Amino acid sequence: MQLHTKTKAVSHKLTSNYIRLNRLNTSKLMLVDLDKSFGKVSWEANFKDVDYYSINFQMELGMSSSGYRNGNSISTNWFFSSEI
Repeated sequence: MQLHTKTKAVSHKLTSNYIRLNRLNTSKLMLVDLDKSFGKVSWEANFKDVDYYSINFQMELGMSSSGYRNGNSISTNWFFSSEI
């Protein structure tokens, strides 16, 4: 059985759409790291064009990558209270 046929049977998506969605979901994990720029995140998720990445992120996931980052980021500047 060919890869395309099997992928479509399992995921109900075209192979290219399945791969792109997987790359976008991988990028969501990288977006919580505030030290990485959007360009670096898109590059590491195998999107060579940041604009193409941003458009696909918005279209597939329903929000902008910056909106996702702002709502899901983990600050690297932790505040430690002296109270126990």
